[in-house]
Amino acid sequence: MWSKIKRKTSAAWARIKRWWIAMLTGLGLLTVGLALAETKTFNWINAVERMDGTPFLAADLVATRIYCDVDPLDKSTWGTPLIQVLGQSTTGQGDLGLGRHDCFATHVDTDAQESDASNVVTFVVTPARPRPPTLSVVDPLPPN
Repeated sequence: MWSKIKRKTSAAWARIKRWWIAMLTGLGLLTVGLALAETKTFNWINAVERMDGTPFLAADLVATRIYCDVDPLDKSTWGTPLIQVLGQSTTGQGDLGLGRHDCFATHVDTDAQESDASNVVTFVVTPARPRPPTLSVVDPLPPN
């Protein structure tokens, strides 16, 4: 009986330990990822026409969404946008991690209809270069 309790307790502690290690590792990776992220500024020109050629008024624009690293032709892959900017603004900022990122924009109107994807813009985020060293002036040695 005691061996059964000991075995169950040991297994439970092992699961808890694995869970804590996974959580701490995930937090560590998240912290490193944020430290290596770079803030990018996105600029765009708002649409003035709907797909059928009728005017798209500024008052009809609810939001502009920026998506990255998904297929612009397959809306089922879009998921959550990197950023969503409300209203008629034409600029927004989002953090991108290291690597290559292909991004595009969409508009959402007052009927909650989302446009097709804009053109794709590519960003490449590289690690920051090290700062230069500080050089000190060294007086020449006195003559012998």
